Amino acid sequence: MLRKRVTAVGRNLVAAGNKKNRADVIVWAAGIKPASIRLHPKLKLREGCFPIDGCLRLKKYPDIFAVGDCAIIMNPDGSRVQKLAQSVVLEGKAAAGNFIASIRVRDFRSIFP
Repeated sequence: MLRKRVTAVGRNLVAAGNKKNRADVIVWAAGIKPASIRLHPKLKLREGCFPIDGCLRLKKYPDIFAVGDCAIIMNPDGSRVQKLAQSVVLEGKAAAGNFIASIRVRDFRSIFP
């Protein structure tokens, strides 16, 4: 789906408006600010963003990856990864590698050394 407003995401399901679509793999590339999305069960957002782990997966949703403006990524020292283009490029590469690893049943890599 392109240029459609996503209203809900669930296991194997994406809803856009009144239409629900079955999906085995969901890749969502959104704009430059976080969009609200309903997850079931609900996930508490932080500053409107998804809290994620070091492998770029949503906490409580290990099959969902998030990068960039919709994600809050914390460095091991507790500081926040800055939302800069350079960071997002690295996050995107790491998320893509971890997504492929999930398909091939391999270990994920943390974005931190």
